[in-house]
Amino acid sequence: MLAGLAMGLVLLILGIVLALNLRPPLEQWPHLPVSTKPSYSGVKMRFIGTSGVVLADGETTLVIDGFVTRPSLWRVLTSRVTPDADRVRKVRAHIGVSRLNAVMVTHSHYDHAMDAAEWVKQAGGEVWGTASTQNIARAEGVDAVRVVSPEDDIRVGRFNVRFFQLDHGPPEKMRGVITEDFTVPSRATDYKTGGGLGFYFTHGSCRILAVPSAGQAHTDLSQYPADIILLSIGQLGLQSPDHIRRYWRDTVEASGARLVIPVHWDDFSRSLDQPLEPLPYAVERTDVAMREIQMWPCAKSWHWQEKR
Repeated sequence: MLAGLAMGLVLLILGIVLALNLRPPLEQWPHLPVSTKPSYSGVKMRFIGTSGVVLADGETTLVIDGFVTRPSLWRVLTSRVTPDADRVRKVRAHIGVSRLNAVMVTHSHYDHAMDAAEWVKQAGGEVWGTASTQNIARAEGVDAVRVVSPEDDIRVGRFNVRFFQLDHGPPEKMRGVITEDFTVPSRATDYKTGGGLGFYFTHGSCRILAVPSAGQAHTDLSQYPADIILLSIGQLGLQSPDHIRRYWRDTVEASGARLVIPVHWDDFSRSLDQPLEPLPYAVERTDVAMREIQMWPCAKSWHWQEKR
């Protein structure tokens, strides 16, 4: 009897491990390689995993989210999480960020907001985000926070940044706001959504629309004509084809973007010491999302990966 239960438990554990390692092959999608050539606009973009992107023009450096700690799934489920200062330092060195102007935080889940204050501690600048994001930064000892609202418009160097309200994509977990009594380290589930933001960057004739969470924008994105869109596909493959088409219509088609760079597609429980891989089938259907968005002819969709 006990031997049978033990064998059943072993098989269950093996099944869970197998399920968490079955994932779509990244090689099946077009690859946007890293380029060392100067861009026509002078703006360089670097993907750093999850929804994180660094934009720089040689004078001004802006970071979207900046989540690079990427604690393992086991740690997320069994203990508290906290920023990994050494990992932030290594990523900064790898991409050449010595000075920073701002880290813009999409919403306050740990996979977006947890590392923002650590970037500012190390490289200066400010954290830009909601009041919930402000409370996370203050818990980490950073007071250089600018609370922004939808429709705010901020000029920094040659970049102009406009903000718009952006819902978390369905299904939304960890709803709520983060209050002033927030402490670090905390459980991953303590990082409540706290409202959401999207970003529209202009720099001369260069126009970049960032939709780092696959939710509904509370504004008509045709007001933000773009050349490039950074489009979250997190949890998108779990939605109906009609939902995905509406999302595409309201983001890519509305903005007129001709280059679509999916973000928030990789397994953010894997260290950046390992190659980026899509999330496993057990929790995400990146293959479905990519198949659906590649059906539409108005723009090219690429995944964006850099080996470290």
